[in-house]
Amino acid sequence: MRSLRSLARALSFGVVLLTIPALTTPARAADGYLQLSGYLSTLGGDLSDDEGSRLSSRVDLDSDVGFGADPGFAGRAGLVAGRHRFEAGGAIFDNEANRSDATFRLRGVEFEAAAHVTSKLRFVEGEYGFAVVAEPQGRLEILGGARFVSYDGEAEGRQRFGPIDVTASASASASGPVPHLGVAAEIRPIERLALRGFAKGFFIGLEDDEGKELDFEVTAGFRVLEHLEVGGGYRHLSLFVNLDDSSTTIDLRYSAVTAYVRIGK
Repeated sequence: MRSLRSLARALSFGVVLLTIPALTTPARAADGYLQLSGYLSTLGGDLSDDEGSRLSSRVDLDSDVGFGADPGFAGRAGLVAGRHRFEAGGAIFDNEANRSDATFRLRGVEFEAAAHVTSKLRFVEGEYGFAVVAEPQGRLEILGGARFVSYDGEAEGRQRFGPIDVTASASASASGPVPHLGVAAEIRPIERLALRGFAKGFFIGLEDDEGKELDFEVTAGFRVLEHLEVGGGYRHLSLFVNLDDSSTTIDLRYSAVTAYVRIGK
């Protein structure tokens, strides 16, 4: 709790520093936007628990489970006023395998192949961007903000004790607020075409646990109407958390293609 209070104070101080330029800059008309995105994502990585012994309790999400491509969703809304941009958003990445590919162990439970495995990652975030370059043909921003992340991974299936099969389940989860820093860029080679990208780094763990998160996306969009843009691109998100309570490691890597609709500027 002490570290969370310290994090909250640090975030509050950071927000004050970031908003000083906006408060001291003469007011100008702000442009708003709303962007809705759909993803088709694949999930790799590991869930593991050494349980203080040499026997590793581990799920290889690539070879043991074999997650296919699953849909995800994201939304963001923001205001741009000169060099300043304020944005709020969130995303859902739910991946599910009705039948795992091989036997695996999770939280000390050994599952037979064909176990049902789910992985749910959700987050909401707010951020401020200051443009060190702001021209009609392009924009380069420094980002600062915070994200509240929630992750749940669960396996349910058959566990064998000699000739006897029983139904078993196990789970791993983490949640908490995480501040971030990053950069974002936008290039307009022609008036109707927008190339955008961002990269964000999160280096403070969840629930007082050691961790990090990296998130980047690149897209290309074409403005079909004055206030309507459609486009697509690629997003990669990785999340690593080492939970102190039971030496559980959550190591996730999402790769996703995306399509979006953007309303506004």
